[in-house]
Amino acid sequence: MNCPKCNTEVSKDAKFCTNCGTPLNGTEGNAEPENPAFKQREPLNMQKFIKPGIIVAGVIVLIAVIALISNRSETIDLTKYVELKYEGYEGYGTAAIEWNEKKFIKAIGEAVGADANDFYDAVVDFDMKDLEKAIDDDDIDAEDLMEMIYEIYEDAKLDKESELKNGDTVTVTFKYDNEDAKDFGIKFKGEKKEFKVSDLEEVKKVNPFDYLEVTFEGISPSGNINLKKKDSGEKVMETVNFEAEPSYNLRLGDKVTVTAKTWGDEQQLRTSYGSILSETTKEFTVEGLADYISDASELEKDDLFAKLKTQTETVLNAYFAGEQSSISQSDFKYEGYYFLGAKAADYYSEYNKIYMVYSATIKSKDKYNRFNPTKVYFPVEFRNIVKGTDGKMTVDLNSYSQKGGISLGYKWMNAYTDTTSMKNALVVTEGAKFDCTYGGALQE
Repeated sequence: MNCPKCNTEVSKDAKFCTNCGTPLNGTEGNAEPENPAFKQREPLNMQKFIKPGIIVAGVIVLIAVIALISNRSETIDLTKYVELKYEGYEGYGTAAIEWNEKKFIKAIGEAVGADANDFYDAVVDFDMKDLEKAIDDDDIDAEDLMEMIYEIYEDAKLDKESELKNGDTVTVTFKYDNEDAKDFGIKFKGEKKEFKVSDLEEVKKVNPFDYLEVTFEGISPSGNINLKKKDSGEKVMETVNFEAEPSYNLRLGDKVTVTAKTWGDEQQLRTSYGSILSETTKEFTVEGLADYISDASELEKDDLFAKLKTQTETVLNAYFAGEQSSISQSDFKYEGYYFLGAKAADYYSEYNKIYMVYSATIKSKDKYNRFNPTKVYFPVEFRNIVKGTDGKMTVDLNSYSQKGGISLGYKWMNAYTDTTSMKNALVVTEGAKFDCTYGGALQE
């Protein structure tokens, strides 16, 4: 049965309600006093115990929790996704930002709740349709998200990119807008990251002139320079050619500038060969050329002097032999020489000349051309005496010329009848171009 007052189910033999203590089964009149343990309890009034301020605070906390959950953002540290790539050589190195693209893009994909692999594929393929499918969230603008990713790539900058050496500090600076990123539930951090340059190789400096053989040939002042590149084992030397300025019409003591030229500039040489040229120009002094003598101070001591006398005698004796039908000669002897050295010789002029002078008394044998016995001077000219690098003198003995012109009767001869006219003709008239040295009996 149930209690008539509180409707609690009780046994039929119960005298009191076990809940509220109400007497049961007609025991009201002679019932014992109501058991205090079963006195009916009033409903609990929570408002008596909860203060109004506590209620308000609870509501605020609940709202904050809900807001925090709904505005939760994933934080992505950009410094974790970049490294630097170094190329080049010590003092000439370059640096470039190298993103861990796959890891970075997948992190953003996970932050927006997308499948990371599908998100990465869509971003690198720049496939907007697949990107929207991977995100699967109408509240996220896929195109804006794509643009934000690529702007982060583009806005990352280095404070120094070139002419780097080992130990230099290079800083990557990041740029981002967390207000925009909030639309995608993302927050970025990491404003910059520093790197120490390392592992740049030393640039090898090669002196190209260590592998160049320079020689001079010819006769001053019309010598030439020869440039011969020697084997070096240096790859960079395969690109080098040498040029000389001037390269011809050289005289002893001249200065020649030799330039080492390559197909590429210094940066290209470093990149391709890891080497640069330590110098590209060098000055050389012309030496080792034979030279045309300018005076006869050493001539008489050289073997050539005796050869000149012998050749002159041979030439004149041959001349006399050819004229023996009309003249005869006696008292044939060496008188001396005139040596003329050019004051300012060049490659097309006479550099020097010597007149070897012999005399003889000439008599007529022609009964139709009688003249008195006459002392005659016979000069024979040789040109361009050279002193070789070994110190010895040479000349072309077969290239000669008999000089002078006189008439004995009607007999014409290449000769002079006195030294004054001979000197005037051979020396004085050449004074503007040559300096003269006299030898033998012809000395002044």
